[in-house]
Amino acid sequence: MAEIVVSRRTFLIGLIIAILASSAISTVISTQWTRGPQGEKGDIGLQGIQGELGPQGTQGQQGLLGETGDTGLQGPQGEQGPEGPPGVFTLENMSGWYPAPAYDSGWVAVSGAEKMMFTHGLNTTEVLVNLVRNTSTAQLGINDGFEPGGGETELRWYNLTSNDIWVNSQYGYGSHEVRVQMWKITQP
Repeated sequence: MAEIVVSRRTFLIGLIIAILASSAISTVISTQWTRGPQGEKGDIGLQGIQGELGPQGTQGQQGLLGETGDTGLQGPQGEQGPEGPPGVFTLENMSGWYPAPAYDSGWVAVSGAEKMMFTHGLNTTEVLVNLVRNTSTAQLGINDGFEPGGGETELRWYNLTSNDIWVNSQYGYGSHEVRVQMWKITQP
């Protein structure tokens, strides 16, 4: 068998490494496996400096809608505006809810059954027509049908052109009045 020769220097380095290794192993074993009585808790140290803000994460789902809150108090009433035009509805003053007509014949006396032409001069047939008869017993509109006494009557307009309109008034009970009113229809 061959003899192993170790130099002094190698021997010393090996010895130092062995001592350090055994000390480290001994320290780990003694701190991990054995526990002695625990001492009192010391004071908390100072908090370190806060790090930089990281990137924002993804947004979560929206929560459920909460209950409706109470209604707030009503504020004070504002000033009253100026008085508007009278709201009384008559054929002479339709400003209560209709604008004034573009054409109004006024009341025209008729002695009996007649066909009449009215010249409106509106230069259009895009109109809304209101035709009314006034008798001693009632005020009746277009196609007013039968008189209370049982007689048949008729009031209608026909042959509308861009400048005139014809009216047929069949009323066999004497004199009466008719009126034609027209409003231009504007396109949207």
